[in-house]
Amino acid sequence: MENQDWEMTDVVICGCGPTEVMLLNYLSQMSISNVILEREADISTDPAQPKLEKSLRKRTSNTTFCDWKTKSTVFELREDGNWTYSKYHDAQGMERKIRARFPVGADGKTGFTRKIISGRKAYIWRRLLSTCLSHITLPTPESHPQFPLWKLGYTLEQVYDIFFPDEFRFLCEPPPPSRRVVLCGDAAHVFPPFGGQGSAFGFRDAVSLTWRPALLCRVSSNHAQNPRTISVRVVPERKQQLEKSLAVTILNDKFLKGSLKLPQVFCKDMSGKVSFTEDVIFRSEQNSLFRLFVYLRNDEELEPARNAMRVTQEISRGEFGVDNISFIVEQITCDEASDYKNLFQIASAEDFAQSPLCNGRPKPTYYEPFLVRKEVCAEYIIVRPDRFVFAACDGDQSLKVATNCMLDILYSSLESTTA
Repeated sequence: MENQDWEMTDVVICGCGPTEVMLLNYLSQMSISNVILEREADISTDPAQPKLEKSLRKRTSNTTFCDWKTKSTVFELREDGNWTYSKYHDAQGMERKIRARFPVGADGKTGFTRKIISGRKAYIWRRLLSTCLSHITLPTPESHPQFPLWKLGYTLEQVYDIFFPDEFRFLCEPPPPSRRVVLCGDAAHVFPPFGGQGSAFGFRDAVSLTWRPALLCRVSSNHAQNPRTISVRVVPERKQQLEKSLAVTILNDKFLKGSLKLPQVFCKDMSGKVSFTEDVIFRSEQNSLFRLFVYLRNDEELEPARNAMRVTQEISRGEFGVDNISFIVEQITCDEASDYKNLFQIASAEDFAQSPLCNGRPKPTYYEPFLVRKEVCAEYIIVRPDRFVFAACDGDQSLKVATNCMLDILYSSLESTTA
């Protein structure tokens, strides 16, 4: 395909709402160039989340990796083995062309991208749908007296028919024939208006999808099998998130079982500053896609763990630096422990309640400080960018195996293309 006069970027995002703004923020943090093609000139108030989207958009103002193109409508999308090619009309109605490694369809359930890459019907998860509906209590004039449809004379049955028509589906993309085009947000799935899980699920999409193009952009573009190999797990993981979202809608403290999502608790550094464990594990000054942290019961285990990290640093090709790895310890009693860099102690609910992090937040109740140990059950933990546990290791040998497995994912495809 003739490539003259084509703009070029790593990722092009068709459509832009709160989910997609979060996606482009994550891409920019990972130094992945991206272009937004959005039909509207400004933030839409439908769905009614303009404040959230405005706040997320502000975070993109200082990045050099994102290029906004508003009042732009995509009308053509095609691909070859290495690139995708999109045509769109810009704000002046001129035809423009852009070439990208990966396009993300985020233009809604009836948008152009979904239609162009798939003429198929979406998956229908009837069991999940019936389970959800059997536990949802619909609004009534007594429970929701301000619900506007009552004033228009709608009955309870009519409200049900509006929200759950016969053709209603939960949508989630099947494994696409395209190696490179992915769907995100409502383009990939639709939730009913009960439970408030639509946006939450979209945000999970953004976190889950971002690291994959970031990883693949490290790989030579002529290795055509790479995108499908890396993205094949998107659909089953998205299905797992759907199941979790439905369970949260039914009962907030009950989640369906699946692959392990890293639990989050509070911790504090040696000065007493309280943070979320996720924030100290994913500190911005680190460049690795995957993150390794050490979880210990007491400070007596620090020196052996630090020696293990020195060995891991040698075999990890720079992905894990001993000075960047966080050590999270349940109990610290030795004064000399404060000499360790990136050392954190598990914080109590009272520590959090007295910290600035609690400002504007309720004090924690039923807080379990040792949730990481109870759920992950490991000393050395490697975490993906979407906060799923990649490997949980109890000893040096299992950590070495997990590190080599990670390196195989990160580098073997690149080496095979340059051999």
